[in-house]
Amino acid sequence: MDLLPASGVDVNHRHPRMDTPLQAALKHTDHEHRAVRLSCARRLIELGHKINAAPSCDKYGRTALQAAVETGDVEFVRYLLAEGAEVNAPAAPLFGVTALQAAAIKSYLRIAQILLEHGAHIDADPSPYGGRRAIDGAAERGRIDMAKLLLDNYDGPRPISEVCKSAVRYAREQNQWYMMEFLESYRPPQK
Repeated sequence: MDLLPASGVDVNHRHPRMDTPLQAALKHTDHEHRAVRLSCARRLIELGHKINAAPSCDKYGRTALQAAVETGDVEFVRYLLAEGAEVNAPAAPLFGVTALQAAAIKSYLRIAQILLEHGAHIDADPSPYGGRRAIDGAAERGRIDMAKLLLDNYDGPRPISEVCKSAVRYAREQNQWYMMEFLESYRPPQK
């Protein structure tokens, strides 16, 4: 990989429908190859890869941070945030996610907490096609702990009753009855 810049290769070059090398290194990191892919991703950043490059315009486009969140690697998410990754980069148009939406959908509670500490927007707009808000993703997975974290920290423009009502629809589609009960009875903490 170190030969790329020495030979004049631009590590940020890509076709708009393709991932950047960094995004590709972070996507689909199965357990067997995770260490190698994360090592490659670190090296690409050291070589000057744009950490906040826009996701591909193809299906499932992800920024580096959004892709890293989906791996569930807490330390790498912290590393990217420390390197300046944009916590509120918008979701790609086709089945995209924000970093917080990815954490909620994948049920990565600790990563969601870290993202919230870095100012992640709880009610960020979902991908226009195939997307959902973070709370909706938690609801459809039945993750009451995630839903509570998001609702307790909610400061978005929609009334909390509307947020819960939207999430109930996702919970109902997946037969998440305990989640529906939780959302229907939720009251924000007194501040």
